[in-house]
Amino acid sequence: MAKRETRALQGVRNFHMMIPSYQGVHDGTNWSTMGDKSLVPPLHGNGWQRYGESTVYYEGYIDLSANELDDLTLMPIEVGLQDPGFYTESDGTLEMVVMDVMSQQRLEANTLSNFMTKTLNGFNNAPGMTGTDIDYHMITMGNLRIMYKSNQVTSSSLIIPFITQFGSPFGSGQPVVTQKLWCYRFVYYTGRAAETMEVPASRFILRGEVLDEKDYVYIQRLRKSYEIQKNQ
Repeated sequence: MAKRETRALQGVRNFHMMIPSYQGVHDGTNWSTMGDKSLVPPLHGNGWQRYGESTVYYEGYIDLSANELDDLTLMPIEVGLQDPGFYTESDGTLEMVVMDVMSQQRLEANTLSNFMTKTLNGFNNAPGMTGTDIDYHMITMGNLRIMYKSNQVTSSSLIIPFITQFGSPFGSGQPVVTQKLWCYRFVYYTGRAAETMEVPASRFILRGEVLDEKDYVYIQRLRKSYEIQKNQ
């Protein structure tokens, strides 16, 4: 039987999703997401959003609709994260928690806040773990970091950045047949009035193979993905 023609590129491909930097100020209630270049340091919301008193997050996605139109599967090979720069804030108290997630389904704004709240079932359970309603197979990649401020990496009194004290990857790396691969950066920090916070720009990188599977295999992947997301 002749091989089915497709329009989307097949083979090993590289995908990436850019997340801009964040500079904001806490007003005593929550973090700002509006820009103000007149302040020092300047504020650049850059499309970031906020949830509650302590969380800012950025939501984007890698468009895989061309693959879906041609019934193609993306097999992840390597997934990475780049975030050169300083995580800083002006007060220096408490820890900062950063969670980066690449997900086959859209996540809620409260994902990291629920992880940090002891009274909720989601406490200490990242997406895809048993305490959440997100299926493990839907999380292509995740990375959790807990940071504390330290002057060991710079002698400048103006920039005393956070350094990672603990980091842990998670996720399944399962094949992807969805239209969008959602990329999230969640940052949790308990701020005070007039306190500023800076988070560097970052980039999700995915190297994978796009291939044309046998119809019955591809249909089963679609069915499983649909059922998982419908039941969330």
